[in-house]
Parts: sequence; structure tokens; C-alpha cells
Amino acid sequence: FAIHASAGPQSVTVSPASVLSAGTDSVSVTFSNRSSLTDRGVSLRLGVSTGGAPIPAADAARLLSIVPATVPVGTVAPGATVTRVYRVKVPADASPGSYTFTGTASYVAGGFALTTTGSGTTSIAYASVPAAFDAVGVAPSTDIAEGNFDGGGFSFQQEQLDANGFAPGDTVAADGEELTLPDVASGAPDEITAEGQVVGLHQSGSELGFLGAGTFGTQSGTVTVNYTDGTSSTATLSLADWYADAAAPGTYIAASAPWNVPPSETSSFGLQTVAVYYAQIPVDSSKTIASVTLPDNPLMHLFDVGVPSSAKIGRASCRER
Repeated sequence: FAIHASAGPQSVTVSPASVLSAGTDSVSVTFSNRSSLTDRGVSLRLGVSTGGAPIPAADAARLLSIVPATVPVGTVAPGATVTRVYRVKVPADASPGSYTFTGTASYVAGGFALTTTGSGTTSIAYASVPAAFDAVGVAPSTDIAEGNFDGGGFSFQQEQLDANGFAPGDTVAADGEELTLPDVASGAPDEITAEGQVVGLHQSGSELGFLGAGTFGTQSGTVTVNYTDGTSSTATLSLADWYADAAAPGTYIAASAPWNVPPSETSSFGLQTVAVYYAQIPVDSSKTIASVTLPDNPLMHLFDVGVPSSAKIGRASCRER
């Protein structure tokens, strides 16, 4: 029998940082020739896309620019690996969210022109918690249609939350800690539907606090804390169903109020007290938090995230499970 040389397998590995910050960052692209043939005329190209679709050239220049986009490599021997590093410029007004970098290796092997691709995903952080707000969870009883906390048109009643000290801009005490709610206008987005967003914080402390609730049962997910020194830590965040009005173990009720029932549902649902909960996770107090990657669980809703301060009133201000 005859043994023929093989032009594969080849591979491209793209390695961006998990979170990109405004300024200049780097992304490495590695091409590995695992075949028995020499690859000639090798070049590596790095492109970027978002939301599953390529970014138009005009928008790419505004969002992210890669310098240079294509790098000539030359010849890569069998079994060899080459890595090139690209400079990625992230403008201060770059749109937050998830970005995918795709590396493409073009080369000639065995007389055939071939390409191999690989990709890596990164995120650009929202500048702040309110910048990440994407839904209205609180609405006045006089304008129920304004809110939609659970995706079905139900929401927290604004009047009672305000009376309980849970209005925009209020400092909320729970478990001996305080978080100050972002000051947003009535009817404006006031909560984050957790879908893995990265939110910039630039805070330091020994714990990270969360105000929010789950829908359709107790909801949990992994929080990643990204520090300015490039390290990170993870913890599990759990928040009880708002309908339960009872905190999950180790968490606390921060505020309660009646819910708003959409007119189409009044025949099926009556008065119900719903709750916002306070939960916390440990963080490294010797480091500065650059950003937080939220759980990827859209049934979890967050009104605030941040390093709390010591409350002027104690645990009696909230109810623990």
C-alpha cells in the first residue's frame, strides 16, 4: 500500500482577553500545522463580529479597529506553530456587549490553496449599572403598562416601594449593609435582565452586593468578578422568586410591595405581595474590581450591583430566610 502526505489537520486558535477595556488591547492568533506537509505563503487575518453578524466596515472602524488586520507569516513546517499578536483599539464609546474575533489562516499545502479558521469571544463592559438597564420592573399603579418585570406584564407597584425606601436614588439597607439605587426617571429602564452582561464597577471591598429577584422560581447563576490586575474570581448568586416574598437561604428581603397585574390577567390573578432581595458574594478586598460578569440567566433580574457600605441601621431593617 502507499502512504500519502496529508494536508491536515491544521488549526487556528484566537485568544482575546475575556473583557476588553477602552484603549489598546491585544489579541493573539496561533496557527498550528499538524500535517506532514509544509505550508507556504501563510498569512493570518483577524476580523471581528458582534451579534452573530459581521460588523460593516464603517461601524467596525467606530467600534473596534484591528492593526494590522492581515499579517504575512511565510512558511510553516510540519508540526510547527506560529503566533502573531494584533493590536485592537477600543474607543471610549464602543458599544458594550459580546464580540467574536475570527482568525483565518490562508496557505498553500500540497499545491492546494486552503484556509483554516478559529474564533474567540470577548466582551466590552457597560460603563455602569444603569447603563446596562434593559427593562422596567417598577411601575405606578396608575400606569401598569409601563412596567414588565416578569416578561408577562406584571411589575412592582411603585408607590409602595417608594414608601418603603426603595425609590430611585434611595439608599437601601439590608443585612447591615447599604446600596444606593441608581437614580432613574419613572418609566425608564430600572433593572437588568441577567444575560451574561459585563458591567464596569471600579470599586473595592470585601463583598459584592446584589438587589434583585428571580421569576418562575428561585434563580441561580455564576458571577465572575474581574479585577484590575487581570485576575478573576467566581461565586454563585441565588435569588428567590419575587412571588415567594421569602428570601433564599443566606439572603434577605430588602423591600416588598404589591404587584401590578395587567388588565388582561385580573380575572386570573389577585393581590400579591412580591419582594426584592439582597444577596452578597465574597470578593478580594486587596484588589480593585474592574467589572462584573453577571449570570447568564434571563429569569434573574437585578436593580443594583455594587460594593456595599455599612448601614446606619442593622439587620432589623430586613428579613432573613
